[in-house]
Amino acid sequence: MASPPNRLILHIGWLTGCLLVLCTSAEINISTDELAAWKAEIEHQISSLQKENMEIRETNKILSTKVGRLEDKVIEMEADRNKMSEIIECQNEELRNLHKKDDNRNELKKEGADPILLERRTDGDRNEGRKVQRIIQGTSEPRQEPVIFHSYLSSNSPPNLSTHHVITFDAIPINKGNGYHHDNGIFEAPRPGTYVFFWTIYTHPRGYIPTELVANGNVISSGVTDSHADDGLQSATGVAIADLVAGDHVYVRIRHTAINYIFSIAEGRSTFSGWLLH
Repeated sequence: MASPPNRLILHIGWLTGCLLVLCTSAEINISTDELAAWKAEIEHQISSLQKENMEIRETNKILSTKVGRLEDKVIEMEADRNKMSEIIECQNEELRNLHKKDDNRNELKKEGADPILLERRTDGDRNEGRKVQRIIQGTSEPRQEPVIFHSYLSSNSPPNLSTHHVITFDAIPINKGNGYHHDNGIFEAPRPGTYVFFWTIYTHPRGYIPTELVANGNVISSGVTDSHADDGLQSATGVAIADLVAGDHVYVRIRHTAINYIFSIAEGRSTFSGWLLH
């Protein structure tokens, strides 16, 4: 089938031929009825071309509208990506700070320093490796190993997790004190003290993930990640502080049946972390 421009050329050629016939009708024996029929046909063809032209214009308007919407969606997705990059960078900065603190503690441990006593050094002293003399004498109290863990989901969860489903954060880059169990998602306090916990849950559009932090079967905090159809990727973070004794269990579970699934890939992780404050 010829394209609209080619069809228009064919129609124009046909109309031109008809006009030539009309112009020479005085020299050719053509009846008035035949001329009237030709005129009617020409008018019909012109009307059809006008209608087709209007349809093409309407189609172009629709396509222009769709292209505009797609451009808006691309801008929205780019904004979501930038927001996700900022969140990831903040979490990476927190992890770097934690690693830096651990390195400092390990250095003090190698040097035989007491964690209660602070060793003051100037920038020049650090560069030259010279220690400033302690102003407080050390004690004989042994230093305890820190308790700290950080875990995350290595992949997206199954959809529509059921009520009280315990979320198993299976990847554990940090687990000092060996309190967190990656096979069941439960943190078991190695020793008594005040602990800090926080968890972050991501979900896709049309996702609804209600969660709660549970200690020995008792809910101590809760949160919800709610992403409507047009919201894009959404996240929510919960924080809680709890006094525990050795052997207490703490975990994150679904408060009631979730909608859609928990999102967790390299660009954005759903996490569960905690540490012994004192």
